[in-house]
This record gives sequence, structure tokens and C-alpha cells, in this order.
Amino acid sequence: MTPVAKVVFVVGLVALVGCSPYPSLDSDKDITVSIKNSGVYEHDLGMSGDEEGASIKRQASHFTVSEIVRDSTTNWAPVYRYQPSKGYVGTDSVEIQTTQVDVAPGRLQDQHGAFINIHITVTD
Repeated sequence: MTPVAKVVFVVGLVALVGCSPYPSLDSDKDITVSIKNSGVYEHDLGMSGDEEGASIKRQASHFTVSEIVRDSTTNWAPVYRYQPSKGYVGTDSVEIQTTQVDVAPGRLQDQHGAFINIHITVTD
């Protein structure tokens, strides 16, 4: 391979990887939301592959529902769902860990992920 071909190959590879339509799961995120105490908050965790998952690492404190749902109602993508305790007004938070496993023939699996901290203000 000529030096010019090598450069073109590397530039093309970088462009291909850098332009992925999928969000990076390796970036920790802090999200702040506000909901009514009669409402339900849902956050799409931005994953859809079988090799991707999420778990609650620090549970919310004032909830009727605080769970990760991955079923036909979410089109099999993991979604965090929160409903505050009846009558609760104040703040709450939850910490979610996302995980992605890269699988490719002939190489070891690579597991990586990030933390998502959701800060919720519940109002009347």
C-alpha cells in the first residue's frame, strides 16, 4: 500500500467512526428535569442493541415507580421510568449505569459504559 493510500485509508476510517449515528455511551451525563407530582418522567437511555444494557446503581428515594423498562412498550430499548410518591414535592435523584459490550470475530470482548445522574424536581 502506498503512503497516499495509507493516509486515505486512515482518514476514511476516522471519518466513518467519528460520524456514527449512535450516541456515545462512554460519556457520563447529568440531567436535570422538573415534573408535576401527578406526572411520570421517562428517559430513553439511547441504546437498542442486544449487547447494551443499563442498571440502577443508586435508587431514587421518593417514588412509586423507579425502574428501567425494556419491553414492547419501549420498542425493546431501555427506558428509565419515574413516578414520584403520591403527594411528594421536592427533589429526588437516581444514578444509572449503562453498559455496552463490543463483540467482533477474532478479538476479545470490550465492555464499557457511563453513568447517568438524573436530578428530578417534583412540583405541585
